[in-house]
Amino acid sequence: VLWVKDGKMAIQRLVESNINLSSISIQRATLEEAYLNMIED
Repeated sequence: VLWVKDGKMAIQRLVESNINLSSISIQRATLEEAYLNMIED
């Protein structure tokens, strides 16, 4: 059935974009932390 396949692909894309978003926010938090540490030193 075609629409089931499309639905699975859409869900997979959502999951992938969520993973990308969370990894970006983790990277940003790490960068901010490193920046704050630099200022303190």
